[in-house]
This record gives sequence, structure tokens and C-alpha cells, in this order.
Amino acid sequence: EKRSEMEVVCFNIDGREFGVDMTRTKTIENRKDLINRPDLPDFVMGIVEIHGDLIPLIDISQMLNIKPADYSSNDAKILVFLMRTGSYAIPCDGISEIVHVENADTRTMPNYFVKRETDYTDCVFKKGNSLVLVLNPYKLLNDERQEKLMTLLEDMEKERIEKKRREAEELKRKKEEEKRKREEEMRALEEKK
Repeated sequence: EKRSEMEVVCFNIDGREFGVDMTRTKTIENRKDLINRPDLPDFVMGIVEIHGDLIPLIDISQMLNIKPADYSSNDAKILVFLMRTGSYAIPCDGISEIVHVENADTRTMPNYFVKRETDYTDCVFKKGNSLVLVLNPYKLLNDERQEKLMTLLEDMEKERIEKKRREAEELKRKKEEEKRKREEEMRALEEKK
């Protein structure tokens, strides 16, 4: 079912403007601190925590053949996409605007464009004097990358569950220790009588 229009979130990376269909965007966030792990695939910059969820931050500059977003900048933003397998995010230098695009104004990618760029796009539309590539978050991750990402997310989830289990055991141990101390104190008081 084709929609006759779409809302496109326009964002910048390396001085170029890209877009993504608003319905594929879960949220837009300000820059967050990166959590690093030794098992990150080469296309993952790090993990960001958003509303208690751990989300991989993907460097799409390799895929699009451009310089990476300047993630150290305070203007940097994070676009979070919902996947069938969970969420992932991409960094950008900033969000320029949200544009209402009629389907009649969009074009499929002309063949003369670089093939590796067109693999990741839904369509292109004209904005002022420039063309905006509308990226498809599902296509940014090929099967191999999705597989690596799923493994990473599963490992992170297992670790989170394990950490909670350890914390619960530690709490239980502390309570038992406190109870034992109170009982000893009570016995000591009884003996003094």
C-alpha cells in the first residue's frame, strides 16, 4: 500500500542533507555518552542508553562513503530507528527540519548514482536546489550486519539479566547477614540478663 505523502526528518552528516521517513523514526535524542565494549562490530561506534534501553550507535558514514558525523559536537543528535530485531541509532551533525513530501515529488534513484549509495535509499526528492536522499533504516543494515547486531543485543541482554540476578543475590546476602547480626545481638542481651 503506497502512501501519497510522507513526513521526512531531514538531517545533516558531513555537510550533506539526508532524510528518513518519520514513521520509521522511533525518537530523536541529544548526544549521549558512548558506552564502549570489546565485542563491538566495526560499524558500531558504541552503545548509548536512552530511557533505560541500551541502543547500538551505528556509523553509517562507511556505508554512504562520507565523513562521519562530528559526534563530539554539542549539536550532534541521535536518530533512533525501530527494527524488527530491536532498536538501533545513527548519529548526525544536526536535524535541519521535518518536511512534508508529496509522493509525486519523490523519484526513485537514477541508475547513474553510485550503487552503494542507492542500496540504502527509498527515494530522493528535490529541496531547494539540492537532492535529499531518503534513507531506509532497514536497508542500512544488510543481513550480516543485522546478524552481528542481534548477537550484540542478545549478549547485552544476557549481561543485564545476569547483573540483576547478582544484585538480587547480593541484596539477599546482606539482609541475611543483618538478620544474623541482630539475632546475635539479641542472644548477647539475653545472656547478660
